[in-house]
Amino acid sequence: MNLVVNTPEDAIVSYARQLRQSGSDVVAESDLAKVFGRCKISSTLSSSFKTLVTQSNSNVSLLEGIMLQGGPGPTVTRAFRHSAYFAMVVQLSFLAWAFDCQELATVIADALRNRLEGDPSQSALSSTPDMLGILGVLHACELQTSAFDWNMMLDAVSVLLGYEKNILLRIISEPDEEDRMISSVRRVPARGYGITLFEDHIRQFFPGRKETKAIIQELQQVTFAFAIIIARNLDKLEAKSDINTNVTRMRNGMKYYVNEDRLLQALRFLFDNAHLSHEDIDGLVAKYSGRPLQETLPQPAALKSAAQVQPQTPSHDLGIEDNWHCACAHARDLSILAISLAHVTNPEDCGNLKFFDVGISSIREVALGQQLQDWNGRDALRITDDAWLQALAVPLAGYRTQLRNLPWHNICLISDRGWSAWISTLAQHGSEQHDPEQIKAGSITLSRGSPCRNGVWKSAIYDPSGSLQSWTNPNTAESYGQVAHLRCAKKVTLEKPDCSEGVGAFFVSARLRRHEALPGESPVMRIGYKKLERCLWMTQLSEPCGHGGRRAPADVKLGRGFATVAGFGHDAFRTAERILICLTAHS
Repeated sequence: MNLVVNTPEDAIVSYARQLRQSGSDVVAESDLAKVFGRCKISSTLSSSFKTLVTQSNSNVSLLEGIMLQGGPGPTVTRAFRHSAYFAMVVQLSFLAWAFDCQELATVIADALRNRLEGDPSQSALSSTPDMLGILGVLHACELQTSAFDWNMMLDAVSVLLGYEKNILLRIISEPDEEDRMISSVRRVPARGYGITLFEDHIRQFFPGRKETKAIIQELQQVTFAFAIIIARNLDKLEAKSDINTNVTRMRNGMKYYVNEDRLLQALRFLFDNAHLSHEDIDGLVAKYSGRPLQETLPQPAALKSAAQVQPQTPSHDLGIEDNWHCACAHARDLSILAISLAHVTNPEDCGNLKFFDVGISSIREVALGQQLQDWNGRDALRITDDAWLQALAVPLAGYRTQLRNLPWHNICLISDRGWSAWISTLAQHGSEQHDPEQIKAGSITLSRGSPCRNGVWKSAIYDPSGSLQSWTNPNTAESYGQVAHLRCAKKVTLEKPDCSEGVGAFFVSARLRRHEALPGESPVMRIGYKKLERCLWMTQLSEPCGHGGRRAPADVKLGRGFATVAGFGHDAFRTAERILICLTAHS
């Protein structure tokens, strides 16, 4: 009989493993607790912090084996039991909310090292944690406490002291070096994000409250008009990847349609304005259609009126034009974001979502934003299947990531500060399975939580490289003159997905087992979820049948130009028939 006894050493190793899997570091946490743990947290803040963070705990299945995890992880769970660690978590949660974590980690590491080297007697540490260890702790605190809205605390302090929040949130890494100041990163509610952006811009030029309100009201309508014009000029562009050479080729596709009612709802959310309507912008759409949106367009009435009450000088007139030009640029940026939000399948769950209010101009780096820079207002704007996830990633996570450098052709999910956005084909297991006709390629789901597997937390899910394997070649089952019946000709079973780990991301592919396989063929097929979305991208659903209650007969004699197809494949199926019926019924 073997007796296994858990020793204190086993417990320490087990906890250290949990911390490392969550992205943190046991040594760095211990060192930081000695420094930040000396601060006393008020009972009021302590109570509200623990309550809100605990209530955010969630564990929702995303894929079999991968959960969407939110709320306290190992770092915060221990902090709730130990006062020094709790003080550290609260302070680092605030700092991570207000500043860029990478800059912050560098400054903290430098400060601790300088203190130890300058006067060891004044340092709580005998050695200092490195920058990467501190960064891991900051990210863990940021992720596991994201439900606590530090804006409320900052607003109260700002009012009490009589300073703007951007003045309060300044850290100078060296006492006499202003040029080494760490800039703050402000988070604002996604609902009303457009208002925040326009207010910050317009109030610099027109301090009058009444004028500002009227101008912003019209800029909402300008943004809506821009969004409608852009949406009506979109074409699909297909990215064809050769799995043998890994070369991607672009092919022009078909007209892309945006649901304008969903676009209206997205704009109402973006401006927190339930009264915005299509009737408000019909005239602007007619006025701006067919023209480059980056040229100097006619100014709205409120801006003209505000300009007339200001001193009339050449420099003032030039300032008005510059201000209007910048406002138009913001409107174009917001229109792209609005179209991406129109593709979110669950807007009702996004009430607590926060966006970063800096760097919205980075949306011009995505493919659609680049095209708008020199668009003539008439040609088609071509988009690929990743257009909307890219655009949404800008205010969600763009402040800390060079979005243009990410492998968007492989990205299924991107996560930041406890929120995740993922493509429509990703959650396709159990009760969440959908027929492809119910999935709109390009649509996005937004939710609290970050992908977690067996205690390991990541910030993204990618398709593996070369994730398409072992597909059969499709073949003609029946053709002209033959009798066909609806069936599943080649049955497959969806199994547990394959998953591996990379730096900051899981690599996941769907795994399908064929019921029948020819000798020498693998019975297992694998395909990435992004690849699945790309397969749907160039499809177009037909209009519903108008034949009332009539049912198609079980057997149909095929006419000229018709054929049925059995099997699966990634290569284009070549046949003389123009209308192909894929035999996937009841699968």
